Amino acid sequence: MMLILGKARQFETMVIVLEEIDERGLLTLETFQIAIKAFAEAQERKKAIGIFELMKKYKFKVGVDTIDCLLESLRRVKLGKEAQLLFESLKRDLHRI
Repeated sequence: MMLILGKARQFETMVIVLEEIDERGLLTLETFQIAIKAFAEAQERKKAIGIFELMKKYKFKVGVDTIDCLLESLRRVKLGKEAQLLFESLKRDLHRI
């Protein structure tokens, strides 16, 4: 369902569905990755990063797979400079921990 909503660019509905999936305890890493890719493909960089940040709210561990998904999604839609800046920011944040 998330794939269909993403392709149809029904982003508000996608976020509502994401919340409903969480309420049912069915939220997975793949769900977040689908949302990240959909926002990136629509050139919605800030919203893609917002979904990435939302993972923390839902207590999902931000790891190499999710960081790679976000950066690769941004790169694919020609947002390479933004991906590089985000990578540098994440790297700084990880060094503080």
